[in-house]
Order: sequence, then structure tokens, then C-alpha cells
Amino acid sequence: MAFIRKIKKGDATYLAKVESYREGGKVKQRVLEYVGKEENGVPIQKIDINKIEVENVKQYADITILYQLALN
Repeated sequence: MAFIRKIKKGDATYLAKVESYREGGKVKQRVLEYVGKEENGVPIQKIDINKIEVENVKQYADITILYQLALN
């Protein structure tokens, strides 16, 4: 049975989905996946970058640069 475990490293607290298993009569845990990070007691879910979709793109830097060049 899997459960969420808090892992503290330095000042940060990370959340991981782990499961317990027996190996040679000893109980061990294996990490199934990292869930995210905890900040101020509130869990922040990890975002999979492959699932992010771009809805629109705005291009404005070139216009700003041309405007600044025209003023000089």
C-alpha cells in the first residue's frame, strides 16, 4: 500500500509517494514518484513539463527595441 511521505533536506520539505516492502526479513521503502514540495505547511504539486500546453504567444520585445532605437 502506497502513502505520501515527507522528506526533509536542508530547509526544504519534499513529498514523495512511497511503498513498503520486505527484503531479507527487513522492512524497506521504495519511492514510487515525487509528488512535489511543501512550503509553509501547504503542499505544492509538481508540474510535469510534458503536459504543459501553450495557448498563445505574444511577441512584443522587438517592437519595444525598435521604439527605443527610434527615440535615440
